[in-house]
Amino acid sequence: MNSIIRSIIAVFLSTIALFLVSALSQFLPWSTPSVLTVDSTANGTYVFATPHLQKVNPGSLTTSEFDSTFSGHIGTLATDRSFSWIISIDRKNYSPSRFFLFELVTQFVAALGLFIALRIFRYSRLKDYLLTVVGFATLGGFAIFFTQINWWGLPITYGFGSILNLVIGWILASLIIYKLTKVK
Repeated sequence: MNSIIRSIIAVFLSTIALFLVSALSQFLPWSTPSVLTVDSTANGTYVFATPHLQKVNPGSLTTSEFDSTFSGHIGTLATDRSFSWIISIDRKNYSPSRFFLFELVTQFVAALGLFIALRIFRYSRLKDYLLTVVGFATLGGFAIFFTQINWWGLPITYGFGSILNLVIGWILASLIIYKLTKVK
């Protein structure tokens, strides 16, 4: 099989691997199950149910003023007892299919980056390639998630779990790329 076709297959398969790791990691204890979800919809059909779902009466927590103030923005809300970062989009813009498509494109870009790194640095030993990938995944994860832990109050277990998910996904994708496009 020619090297261009092997390269395309490697990027495609590593994209799928990254997407699956990302999807499956949502079931780990530090991910979606740790999210507190408050449903204040009139008909009780909130689309993002988690084990920590709390139902409140419509209008008791969110109001049209809240929606018009925060929709489409990253905002903060201070009360006498708490300080909250709020990221809000209009509900009609929430689309699981758009979310999954965007996630697939994101993972494709990551897979392509891992492939390019292998080609640029021309690693001949798998150990060297994986150590570099783990190092960059860990550093990138810390740079992103610890900023969110610091500024947004992201729970530490969620941040560390996300870094672990990133490292595992990148290792799996890198193994696929290395095995299919090994530099001679």
